[in-house]
Amino acid sequence: MKRPFRFWMTGCFAVVMTAVGSGRAVAAGERNAAAPQRIDTVASRYNVGETLRRLQSCAARHGFTVFAIIEPHRAASGEADGCAVMVLESATGGTPVLMASPDAQPDLPLTVRVRATAVGLCEVWIARADWEDLPLEVARDLTELPAFVADALT
Repeated sequence: MKRPFRFWMTGCFAVVMTAVGSGRAVAAGERNAAAPQRIDTVASRYNVGETLRRLQSCAARHGFTVFAIIEPHRAASGEADGCAVMVLESATGGTPVLMASPDAQPDLPLTVRVRATAVGLCEVWIARADWEDLPLEVARDLTELPAFVADALT
């Protein structure tokens, strides 16, 4: 478990886009040896679009609002290159932003990444909830994230 150096709740799209942009290395499958991100991967039997639709329709049942969906760039062939990102908002309002140290990139723990696999299906990536000393509502949201994804994909 790690303690955040800084924690806040935001509804600012610019902050969310900055944090999503800093997470592109994780989305691309790269790992930062200095600050490894612990990711859980869940296989989806649906394509990226259907998986996103199912996640979006299931969000409210688990106390989330969809703050933003950032779809991957589409190549001329029509295929997506990269992954889609869904940022969730807590029922308490805003989406949590955490920083592990003064020089760390912002972390959006209520983010779900959806990436196509080679066989036409997809996988869903969620960060493990390994933060401590968070408000109870935020801690509940982070522990609810795997159940939310599982419910959406059944």
